[in-house]
Amino acid sequence: MRKVLPVVLLTGCWPVINASIPPDGGSETDAGTCVCPPTDAGPSPVDAGESDAGSAADAGEADAGLLPDGGSAISITAPLVLSPQTVVVAVAADGASFTPATVTIHVGDTVLWIWAASGHSVTSGPANGTADDGFCSPGDQGCSQGLLSDAGTTYAHTFSQAGRFPYFCAAHRAMGMTGTVVVVP
Repeated sequence: MRKVLPVVLLTGCWPVINASIPPDGGSETDAGTCVCPPTDAGPSPVDAGESDAGSAADAGEADAGLLPDGGSAISITAPLVLSPQTVVVAVAADGASFTPATVTIHVGDTVLWIWAASGHSVTSGPANGTADDGFCSPGDQGCSQGLLSDAGTTYAHTFSQAGRFPYFCAAHRAMGMTGTVVVVP
């Protein structure tokens, strides 16, 4: 399950990040400008449920705690769910190493290993070199064999549970070619 973040809606003026149509349905604006709702637009959806607060038109009567431009922030009920991500790890781009050696991802994310040099593996298990069959290149089979792959090979694994998942290169573990995937809820 992905992390759900609250969505915050601001009233008042706000900067335009990309060229867009302002919320009042007006004409296009350029990035870097500020957009304010028109004062005759009536109550905004945010203000409609507030009993003791005025509309965006009443920004001159801003109470302490409101944003500097007189707007206010509230949480809305619709959650923002982040979609699964893919994190890339280079295999042997800097010699006998995984770069980065440790990655932190969320449950449901994927790690994509890309070989920069031949003669390496991705084999799950502790740094002592014991394969645990959790995941391994090239296709999650034969993990204890430590199959080596050529430059240009890619291997992806999606992590479905939280935890720490150490891995190593079967050919270069003794040289310190190890890595860890940390998966958080």
